[in-house]
Amino acid sequence: MLKCPNPTCGMELKEGSEFCYFCKQPINTKIAEVTRPSQQAEPENITIEDYTCPGEQNALKYFKKVARRMGSLDVILFNWYMKFKKGDLIGQEVLVTEKMEPDIFKQAKNLSLLYGFGKIPLIYIKDDPYVNAYTSGIEEPFIVITTKLLDIMKPRERLYVLAHEFAHIKSDHVRFKLVSDGIISETLNLPFLSDFAKLIDIPIKLYMLKWSRLAEQSCDRAGFLIAGNVGDCCSALLKLELRRDKLSKGAIAAYLHQARQLDALSWISKANVLDETHPYGPIRLRELIRFASSNDGFSFMTKTRHLIRKNEIEL
Repeated sequence: MLKCPNPTCGMELKEGSEFCYFCKQPINTKIAEVTRPSQQAEPENITIEDYTCPGEQNALKYFKKVARRMGSLDVILFNWYMKFKKGDLIGQEVLVTEKMEPDIFKQAKNLSLLYGFGKIPLIYIKDDPYVNAYTSGIEEPFIVITTKLLDIMKPRERLYVLAHEFAHIKSDHVRFKLVSDGIISETLNLPFLSDFAKLIDIPIKLYMLKWSRLAEQSCDRAGFLIAGNVGDCCSALLKLELRRDKLSKGAIAAYLHQARQLDALSWISKANVLDETHPYGPIRLRELIRFASSNDGFSFMTKTRHLIRKNEIEL
């Protein structure tokens, strides 16, 4: 019995057939071996495309291409500065290890697997009454979280915050921000533009601040995909604003109502956000909920759950 030469088909055919009636492959034509889509290698970790919002992709459509080629001196100087500051980090903050804050270390270890990191980024705990977490470092990225944040966050809320910061590392946001700041400062120092430097600086600065706000929304998405419950993500974001460990009943819904109030304002009443690195809190919350309830959100969440089960990860 004649068989289709396509290794992904292999249907039995009648003698003398010129084409496979199933895959339309010419019988006497050799083809390169391929695999069925269901047999293709599955992604081993979360990719940047899984969580990056379209707005950020558009904002950095061209900048990303030049950012890795520009600002090399800024990056070198920054790496040296980080080496200079490393003593302060080790001497003044608490380094998370398997024996020091094992619960946080376990979450960081599992997040590193999901993001496909070769090693676990360093995490430092800073004694600070301010609720905050941030990422820095390019050559050796690290995360700093404050004691107040740990005091008021539940484990799943803390997981959301850590996953958000890990996404900053995955997306190389520290590098892009450093290069954009360097471009702005260098523009201001051009001697032949001294009289107009500020005018030139304004649109560049506003453009990069817009990217920064969109980058935060992208990392919010990543946090949701891993935390798995949009309610925990929303409560974590609101706690970052209120700096308290308990939220009243209906607090999230009331905060979302402020997003509708913002929508009703004129552009001049919202102009101050153009100078912010982070979106307005209510807008940030609403955009995260929209993503969580979208088809993309469901699709990427399904993929993330599969990766968690496949790697037998307990978050």
